[in-house]
Amino acid sequence: MPEDWLSQLSRASNAVLTQIGSAVGRAPLEIINGAINKKGFTLHSNLKYGQLERQVLDLYLVKNPLGTLVFVHGGYWDAGSKDEYPFVADSLCAAGFNVAVVNYRLAPDGVFPRMVQDVALSIQFLLRELPIYGVTSRKLGLLGHSAGAHIIALLCVVPTYLEQVGLKRNAIAASVGISGPYDFLEWLETDPRAQKAMGAREQWLEAQPALIADGQNPPMLLLHGAKDTLCSPAHAPRLAHEIRLKGGTADWKAFENLDHFRIIGAFSRLLRFLEPKVLDDTTTFFKQHFVD
Repeated sequence: MPEDWLSQLSRASNAVLTQIGSAVGRAPLEIINGAINKKGFTLHSNLKYGQLERQVLDLYLVKNPLGTLVFVHGGYWDAGSKDEYPFVADSLCAAGFNVAVVNYRLAPDGVFPRMVQDVALSIQFLLRELPIYGVTSRKLGLLGHSAGAHIIALLCVVPTYLEQVGLKRNAIAASVGISGPYDFLEWLETDPRAQKAMGAREQWLEAQPALIADGQNPPMLLLHGAKDTLCSPAHAPRLAHEIRLKGGTADWKAFENLDHFRIIGAFSRLLRFLEPKVLDDTTTFFKQHFVD
């Protein structure tokens, strides 16, 4: 019966989603990604935006796009892959966007700020190469989950990373961060795994978006699950407050029944019932800021 199936899927979803971004989640991810509509986009896989092994991206193209979204995966800065997230690209393509899903160097090779520099380089690549694929719109937005949300937040609040590749922050029309850590100095003091990713103590402050925001960022929307026990939902209002204090544009929203993994899982067709407004709020925000 339909109700029985829905109940079973709901109970199973948490176990499935806790594996997103980890090697042991291959089978569940195959189910989630197996539900995508491959006819809804044209996929160009493993485009090299740099010379290093992890400097590759997948580009999903749609007809008559509203613009292009760059999705940056999470994984504690030392794990994760673009290959796990076709379900995110699929849903964003269905909403009318091109999507680039980006790999970047992971710790220990990708110690801060290398991962941020990689994503900046991928943005430069896309702005240069998209016309070759017939994309005329230069509207570009950033979307990231967990560590990926941290990376895109730094690209928005610090001008240096984009300037290093010849761009300004106004190249980004808007960004959406999902379940990101934005002020985690206290966390760093006791977390060896995060310490390995952030590198030398003297640069930890530079990795805290909420502590270095200057208010000159592109518009930002920060989404978080209220039941997130991996990365506190307090991060979102903290960064939004600091940005607005400096005269910038940022808003945040918490979803009562979502945690760190369910919030990204809700992008998928199979698990959208967890909270449809995650995808709706994301696409509505980008559409508002992609208007000429």
